[in-house]
Amino acid sequence: MPRERILLVTTVGLLSLLIIDRFVITPIYELWQRKTDEISELESKLSKASLLLERKAISNEYWNRAQAVMLPEIGYENALLTCVNDWREKSQLNIERVKPELSKPSKIKPPHLICTLNARGTFDQIIQFLLNMRQAQIGIALERCELISKNDHGHDLLLNLRFSCLINHQNERNP
Repeated sequence: MPRERILLVTTVGLLSLLIIDRFVITPIYELWQRKTDEISELESKLSKASLLLERKAISNEYWNRAQAVMLPEIGYENALLTCVNDWREKSQLNIERVKPELSKPSKIKPPHLICTLNARGTFDQIIQFLLNMRQAQIGIALERCELISKNDHGHDLLLNLRFSCLINHQNERNP
């Protein structure tokens, strides 16, 4: 009888441990793992959010500086052509063609003015023109600059430029 009793107690004990493991310990462990993963994900999101908040001041400063050098919303084409004419006068470059075009807006890029320019002059005139562009009070992104020599001595050069300028739309929100 004591042997049967030991087997019965052992069997009941093992079954109890199995039931406790299956219905108590394993669910608690799985819950613990899910919560640990959730906490890690939330910590990661919090870290990213903190970086975004730190970056906000820098982004706002950049946006304010960019707005200061944008072309005005009304008369943007005339404003650009006035600048180009001013650069031409200072450099004595012979501009053969200036073609400003308004870009199509996209989800990530606001409308901006794209300008292609063809000119002819000496190396010094072209350098002076490019320096005047660089020192301008409008924001310019130079997209393409080609110099082509029309003779063997390089005294007669063709300049092909493509650049863009942002337009200050009053209805755009600060990022």
